[in-house]
Amino acid sequence: MNNKLKKIAISALISSFLIFSVLIPILISISYSRESGVEYYSTQKSELIIKSASVTLEDPIFIDGNASGVNAHNWSWAVTQEWCSGDGSWSTPYIIENITIDAITSPTGNGIFINNSKNDYFIIRNVKVYNAGGGTYDVGGIKLQNTSNGTLLNNNCSNNRNNGFLLFNSDNNTISGNTANGNFNYGIHLYFSDHNDITENYANNNREGIYLYNSDNNTISGNIANNNDEGIILYDSDNNTISRNTANNNNEGIRIYNSNINDIFKNIANDNYGGIGLYFSITNDIINNTVNYNYDGIRLQRSDHNDISGNTIANNNWYGIYLHYSNRNDIFRNTANNNDDGIHLDSSDYNTIVNNTYNNNSIYGIYLYSCIDIKISGNTIANNDYGIYLYYSNANDIFNNTANNNDYGISLNYSYINIIVDNTVNNNSIYGIYLYYSYNTDISRNYVNNSWYGIHLYSSTHNDISGNNIDNNEYGIYLDNSDDTDIVNNTITYNNVGIYLSYCNSTEISNNYFSGNGVDIRKLEVDDPFPIEGMLLIVLVISIIIIIAGMIITKRRRARGEIQRLP
Repeated sequence: MNNKLKKIAISALISSFLIFSVLIPILISISYSRESGVEYYSTQKSELIIKSASVTLEDPIFIDGNASGVNAHNWSWAVTQEWCSGDGSWSTPYIIENITIDAITSPTGNGIFINNSKNDYFIIRNVKVYNAGGGTYDVGGIKLQNTSNGTLLNNNCSNNRNNGFLLFNSDNNTISGNTANGNFNYGIHLYFSDHNDITENYANNNREGIYLYNSDNNTISGNIANNNDEGIILYDSDNNTISRNTANNNNEGIRIYNSNINDIFKNIANDNYGGIGLYFSITNDIINNTVNYNYDGIRLQRSDHNDISGNTIANNNWYGIYLHYSNRNDIFRNTANNNDDGIHLDSSDYNTIVNNTYNNNSIYGIYLYSCIDIKISGNTIANNDYGIYLYYSNANDIFNNTANNNDYGISLNYSYINIIVDNTVNNNSIYGIYLYYSYNTDISRNYVNNSWYGIHLYSSTHNDISGNNIDNNEYGIYLDNSDDTDIVNNTITYNNVGIYLSYCNSTEISNNYFSGNGVDIRKLEVDDPFPIEGMLLIVLVISIIIIIAGMIITKRRRARGEIQRLP
């Protein structure tokens, strides 16, 4: 028994010795690493590799993936430097990190220049570059040229004399978490570069924040681009995604120029001169953006076949949405409140304006100037000076809208062959529906209540007013110098005057229902043989003739009397 206990005790002592012999060196190494501040990371081979400490370099870095020969500055050379590690594989990429470069004397104008590196994987991180630049546009703090598979992470390329970050003919790279502020030209610049990810960067106080030229299929997401001339620009660039960026206090927040099939969604573009602008661009989607406190909210200039939907556009000085010479665009489910004009179309045809909200705009909810074949449907337009306003605009359809509590609900001026159908037009202070020198209009099945004039036509001919419910207005229907009007099958109730006609020819009034009006119909016809004004004029003329004749007769009598008294 005693021998057995002794064996157990000896085994325990041996085990304890072995455990402590392993743990003590590990604990010592951990303690040393914490005290010395050296960081570690493991490769897949579980090797402990010491990162380079922060280094300030006097010379810029130039790596050419195709270079060969003695002293060639390729990746094989770079990995021998203290600031580079790795082998260029996907699992162990080359890493350039923890360096600062003043590029004021750089012979290439770049701080770090990676050229002709298509097959190697690399990361540049925690690097600071400043004073890069020169007389040409194609230099930057960090420049990639003819290069792929690079990741630029958490670098600071600010206060350079041209670009912060420049990708030139470089595809499939990532630029993330970087700072590019105060550069003379561009914070981040892509030139003929495709399939790159630009995410969560700062690009402020540059001439242009993020600029893509002839660059397709890139993702620009989560960036902040403030206080530039332009925050984010696409020029001749297609199939890009611009999402969740903030572009404030720029001349223009987001500008799309001659660029097609781009998705622009969930961005914030506030306090710019222009919020989001499309110029000569087709088939883009502008969706769910917030565009407030600009001069123009969303502007389309000669841009066709775009979708503008789900945006919040408020408190812009001029226009919430503005289209100029832009055709066949779909504008739906937007909210454009508290602007001068909610939406303003100028010389723009075949557009659709559906299910939007345009409230509390200081002048117009919806304004059309010289537009043809616009569909305006399902919109809510309230508390504007003019709800829906057409000027020199023809062949448009205005249906199923609610235009309440404006001064003018729906107003047409010098506009022809339009349809105003199935709208609700209530509580407008002056006119529910107003036509001024407008012809061949179909006004039918509308609800027009509680305005001074329910429906008012001035010098407008060949119009049809049918099937409307016109209630509680001062004048239900008021025609002034308007000929060839059909007023049929309307319900006209509780107005002070149901129908008022002033100098109107060829007016058909039939099958209307009248109830509770002060006067159902009051007419002053231009072709009455003796209208009151005509009678007054005739009486006045006759009176003048009688007076003049009397004066002449009296004068002649006096003259005769004088002659008779002569000796």
